Formats: sequence, structure tokens, C-alpha cells
Amino acid sequence: MKSSNYTSEAIPQGINAELRPYQKEGYYWMYLLYQSNLGGCLADDMGLGKTLQTLTILTKARMKRLNRAFHNQSSQKLKIN
Repeated sequence: MKSSNYTSEAIPQGINAELRPYQKEGYYWMYLLYQSNLGGCLADDMGLGKTLQTLTILTKARMKRLNRAFHNQSSQKLKIN
């Protein structure tokens, strides 16, 4: 698995920071793990932005869950009508 497969994945709205290239690579890697239902350990040196990378992937995961819930609700309403 290569995180470069996900390099076109946009940084989620709500992240008001500019990720450095290595932080984006970490985000893409975590997104790959998330999509594959796998876990991982982000163990960069202190001060390299692990918190920002983690908040970015958590924001992305939350947006995907909210999106999925919205679409499920919409499809249920269509079935009722």
C-alpha cells in the first residue's frame, strides 16, 4: 500500500493551517490506513506536527461519517415517500 495513491485527497475544511509536505504525506498515510480499516502509529520526532496530522485525519473521518449519515437519512426519506 502506498500513501501516494491518496495524494489527491483534499485536506478537510475546518483545518485552518497549511500542512507541510511531510505532514501531508503523514495525513495521506493515515487516510490510507483509515480507508483500509487498519491502525498505525504516527511516531515522528517531537515538534513535527503529529497533533495537526491527527486532527486532520479525525476531521476527515468525522466529515465522512456525517456525510454517510446524511445520505442514509436522505435515502430512508425517499423510501418512505
